[in-house]
Amino acid sequence: MNDIEQDSTERLITKDSEKDNRISPNQIIQKTCCESICCCFFSQNNVTISEYNLFELLKKLTSTPYDNKNESHNKLLETLREDSERLFKENNINIDKNIWRTLGFQNEENPISDLRGSGVYSIILLNYLFNNYFDQIKDSFNQEFFSFAVVCIRILYLLRLFLFLVDSMNISIEQMSNKVNPCNRKQIKSFCIILSKDNDIFLEIVSKMVIFVKQKYIQDKNNAKKELNLLIIDPIIYLSLTCIGDALNNYSNQSKDIMNLLNNEFAKQMNNNLNKQKLI
Repeated sequence: MNDIEQDSTERLITKDSEKDNRISPNQIIQKTCCESICCCFFSQNNVTISEYNLFELLKKLTSTPYDNKNESHNKLLETLREDSERLFKENNINIDKNIWRTLGFQNEENPISDLRGSGVYSIILLNYLFNNYFDQIKDSFNQEFFSFAVVCIRILYLLRLFLFLVDSMNISIEQMSNKVNPCNRKQIKSFCIILSKDNDIFLEIVSKMVIFVKQKYIQDKNNAKKELNLLIIDPIIYLSLTCIGDALNNYSNQSKDIMNLLNNEFAKQMNNNLNKQKLI
């Protein structure tokens, strides 16, 4: 992780050094916006103040809009441009007209306009992917109709809705619930525990989602023997959210390694599709 990412994620998740005291439901914490959304999740089976505060902190960071007058925000975007240009050249990936278009932004002149869904955290995610998972994502830039940056921003936004990392209940969550059930109380509590143990876990989860969605898109495209468009992306994202829900369900029952559980769920979905193709 580079210095800029480290600075950003340190502000995102800082372990509470205070004693990890369990609190009863009627002492849970003063009512806040987050509790208004998730009161049913935090009102039973005791959650620590530390876990709750980290959840709230992550919600605030992933909701922070991009500010073009903020030097640190602009530096993140400039770092993305520099790192992507360097990695594209090192891997012989053609830059189409300009770097923002090659990255998959809709507005190649002003990528900031594409960041409305999850603000500056979208850039933190893209920087994280380029620094940690470039080998796994580099074939994304050879896929027609696969706008990498747009897909990443969409994945991040839907994951935030799924985990209730939003300011209020709204029509978007209701619309998503028609496709996949948002997290239940048990899943949210598992996520809060995981969040308190690993500084990078949210970025890791989103990164694995991006890789799965890209792989599944390519698999479906190859099976269809034709180019697919972005209309096929949302169903794949919903499928990945189901995998996350299953991994969170199994977190305390089967394993404490959430990434291993998640990788197993993604592999299961990829193999299921292959087995269906064999039967056909």
